[in-house]
Amino acid sequence: MTENNETIVDSRVYEISFIFDNKLDEGAALEKGNAIKQSIATLGGSFISEEAPYIRELAYEMTRVQNNVNVRFNVGYFGWIKFELDGSKVKEFEKDLKL
Repeated sequence: MTENNETIVDSRVYEISFIFDNKLDEGAALEKGNAIKQSIATLGGSFISEEAPYIRELAYEMTRVQNNVNVRFNVGYFGWIKFELDGSKVKEFEKDLKL
């Protein structure tokens, strides 16, 4: 606590990057990116910079399991968000992402 009874927050800078399925349309990819931003904002985070998801060729082929089948892809919607968040809320943010 400071003299003014303000709580000292242990904020740190984080950056998350993400790749969404290339079968999504651009609007759905933007909605998913906005959902991540909403989760950060709900936890009291502040945004530093970002790049909205856009379709791009990936540096290497990736594999993801869909309906018990390995699906390979080398194109996807890539984006990133740089933000500041209280370090004690990172675990909660990770939980939100998994949901």
